[in-house]
Amino acid sequence: MPDAALGQPYTAAILIRDSNGSPLTSGETGTMTIAGPDSTATLTSGAISHQGYGWWGIPVAGSFLTSPGTYTANIAALGGTVSGTNVGYAFSVGRVEPWQPTLRDFLAELVEHLGDGWLSTSTGAGSTTTLVDSAYAWGDANTWVGSELVILEPGNVADARSVRVTAFNQANGTFTFTPAVTSVGSGVDYVLLNRRGTGWRLGQYLAEIGQALRRLGVREEVADRVTLTTTNVDFEYAIPAGWAAVTGVLWHDNYSGYTGDWCRLAPDRVTVDPVRRVVRLDAPYYFLSGTPLEIRGLVYAQPPRFWSSWLPAATPGQLATLRELALARLQVISPRPEDRQAAVLRLRELEGGLPRRLARTNEVGL
Repeated sequence: MPDAALGQPYTAAILIRDSNGSPLTSGETGTMTIAGPDSTATLTSGAISHQGYGWWGIPVAGSFLTSPGTYTANIAALGGTVSGTNVGYAFSVGRVEPWQPTLRDFLAELVEHLGDGWLSTSTGAGSTTTLVDSAYAWGDANTWVGSELVILEPGNVADARSVRVTAFNQANGTFTFTPAVTSVGSGVDYVLLNRRGTGWRLGQYLAEIGQALRRLGVREEVADRVTLTTTNVDFEYAIPAGWAAVTGVLWHDNYSGYTGDWCRLAPDRVTVDPVRRVVRLDAPYYFLSGTPLEIRGLVYAQPPRFWSSWLPAATPGQLATLRELALARLQVISPRPEDRQAAVLRLRELEGGLPRRLARTNEVGL
């Protein structure tokens, strides 16, 4: 399925980590350029900013994404703790089917099915550490303390994490939480889960969604652009860690004045070595130094980056299986012992019935 829906806003971002593998949340600089579809024509650009959880990029208005195809997001010069040149990725834009849910929708389904949380909307003006919902003006002061509150319409994308309820005013339904977020106004959707710390944490929901995606074998298209640095010398490209397959190599003739589409190399001109994890051009003498190449491949799908991101399911049947897998995996780690035994049996049944994935004829598995 596409990464972004036709005519809908999209957040283009890359994950940046420090040398210890921790997400970087400050200090990175650079300008991200969006190009496409299926061309090098620049559509928009902007200075990158932190989008939450180590993701750096820019919001892209839906008016730039009105044609289906492959687009690219590229940072020519990335500066800061992590630096580099031509750092970016490709993303697809296309039609999203009505049955395809966002991460927000999918989380809500799981929470409701498990009876672990309550979906609601704030009814009054809160603050950076409070949310007001008169629908919860009942109970006592300890009813929700220790629970997690997830704001599904964060004022800032960096606020999409869960916060912990530290106090509750049952007289007017005011939740006090930590850490602070962008001020919460009226009409903001949220979910209350992990009541008093006895349910599933948001991190567990996201982790099990990711595990279900990987077990189901859901894969997404990726691309990396490089430039030949020599002429008439064998060219090898090191396949990035995490790629599951290589699906093709394209080139762009930027020396003949052409500004057209990228051209796919014939399969007999490209060799993929899955042991050394390299792509080798078998006829490099056709290309001059400075020729741009685009290597395309597949990676196993990860949980969507943002609440508005679409869940990567290709068919309604695949989505149904994904939902069942995620529910079973969550119940296996249920805080309630009575849930766990039945869930283990159900998970074995589900995983045993998954068909073996068939590789497409134009891809080389790694």
